[in-house]
Amino acid sequence: MKANQLLLFFFLLLFTPLLLFPQWQEQLDIGLYTHLDRIFFINENSGWAIGGSSIGDNSPYFFTIDGGTNWDTTTPYGTDIIFVNENMGFIAAPNGVIYKTTDGGSNWTSIMTPATQDVMKLFFIDEDNGWATLGGDGNIGGKILHTIDSGDTWEIQEVFIADDGALNCIFFINQNNGWGGGWYFINGNGHSSFVVTEDSGNTWSEIADDYLLYNDIFFFDQNNGWVVGGLDNPFILHTIDGGDSWTGQTLPELNTWSGGTVNPGAVYSVQFINETDGWITCIDENGVVGNPEGNGYILITTDGGMTWQQQYVSNTPIYDTCIIDETHAWAVGAGKIYFNDDIYHIPIGVSDFENSTVNILPNPFYDTIKIQNSQNLEFEMLTISNGIGSIYFRSNEDSVKQIDLSYLPSGIYFITLKTKQGHYLTNKIIKL
Repeated sequence: MKANQLLLFFFLLLFTPLLLFPQWQEQLDIGLYTHLDRIFFINENSGWAIGGSSIGDNSPYFFTIDGGTNWDTTTPYGTDIIFVNENMGFIAAPNGVIYKTTDGGSNWTSIMTPATQDVMKLFFIDEDNGWATLGGDGNIGGKILHTIDSGDTWEIQEVFIADDGALNCIFFINQNNGWGGGWYFINGNGHSSFVVTEDSGNTWSEIADDYLLYNDIFFFDQNNGWVVGGLDNPFILHTIDGGDSWTGQTLPELNTWSGGTVNPGAVYSVQFINETDGWITCIDENGVVGNPEGNGYILITTDGGMTWQQQYVSNTPIYDTCIIDETHAWAVGAGKIYFNDDIYHIPIGVSDFENSTVNILPNPFYDTIKIQNSQNLEFEMLTISNGIGSIYFRSNEDSVKQIDLSYLPSGIYFITLKTKQGHYLTNKIIKL
């Protein structure tokens, strides 16, 4: 029996594909309780998650006041949530309703806007000025909502003069300049459109009429922006002139949860923290938009999107990210919330570890592993995790030479060493 067990684990060691496992790790897993696809943090402690729009539904929201160590859930239901400070926030809800709180979510007031469609997404540039997208609804589609008094009153703004239509995404860089991506129908003919406004949304100009499905927009300043989306044709477009012209950016092949490579599918979200460093979330070509099953991915760029690298893969879709700083970032998708305390961590494969002067012995092991560091490389962090990023051991001392892992069940784990120069070495280890 022991011999057969050893043979099985050696087989797994040799032939199980290496999964990606950077510092993204599951912080909350609510299973099938509800569907989350939007996340928002106002600072490193206070955050909210809500969802349902990606599957045509809405959900209660989840909130944390300790950076996600603990999450609680409450009503009202909605499809999007945003806070402009720690006290004032808004929830997009069905049938033209927007909820507002001025006490951090302890109490919510229902505001009936002039719209009758479902409110889908919210965007505020400050405490006073905000916009809300609306779902399409027959002959009254193609419109959005705008407020200039902290959401107490809203007015309708017309984006498309059409039989039906809606903006899927919206972004403003200041009180006047904004962009939107959506669709509309005229006389039964469908159009996909990208639009721009220079007067707070009172008038809109179409700068692209194509067949793209727009999912998200991000502008770092008035000139540099990105738009993502796609269904069967995933895309990332980049502009350096405020949207007058766009350049396509290439997505790499993706490493799946179960192993192997696959082409990317729909891109759901994009966020940049400066002109060069950004993140997107997507599914792969085998995923189905609106289906809460399938692999989800997070990709990173540090050169403005000229090259993208896979940073994480999950066995459920990932729809949105919120990055506060280099050590506080969150992502959300389906029934999971993820946290990252090292946003630039790009995983390094087994071969890089094996070609270094660091050895892990024995491997496979029963209870204890030893770390042999022949050239005395200096490390500032050591972690042992599973394939989805759950960490079972962490040390910030480079003097660790031996680790007792007898408490772990048999299986495949990953040991990651971060050097003081910021490099990572990662290796697969087998617990017998």
